[in-house]
Amino acid sequence: METTYNLVVIDNDQNYLNWICSAAESLTPNVRGFIDPSLALSFMEEYPPSLLIMKIDMPRLDGKAMCEIMRKSSKLKDTPIVLISGDTTIGDFSLYFKGVDFVGNNNVAGLLKKVKLYCGIKHTQDKIDEITNGIH
Repeated sequence: METTYNLVVIDNDQNYLNWICSAAESLTPNVRGFIDPSLALSFMEEYPPSLLIMKIDMPRLDGKAMCEIMRKSSKLKDTPIVLISGDTTIGDFSLYFKGVDFVGNNNVAGLLKKVKLYCGIKHTQDKIDEITNGIH
């Protein structure tokens, strides 16, 4: 049985959101895109994703604020996050948040590599948890 991952993508630009979702859907069919970070947060609290792909600089609730909120949530604190920005000097942003990575705008190959990486890690962690829970 093939593993399916649940991805959430947040970007306030509808065209770019569609582009990211389309690229991610080449790896997994369960991709949910949001323009509004608040709606995405509500959805993720109900359905925690395997990975969040999010634009850093958005109005109302930017990437930094979103990371801070997620790290305080028991359901979302361990969710890996890939931040997207046109500002390639912001890569050190990931140093401030556990489980956060960075990719530049329009780098579809880099984005897909990170999706594969983090979904693979999530799959391995789920298997370890399954084995560990079976022991107890």
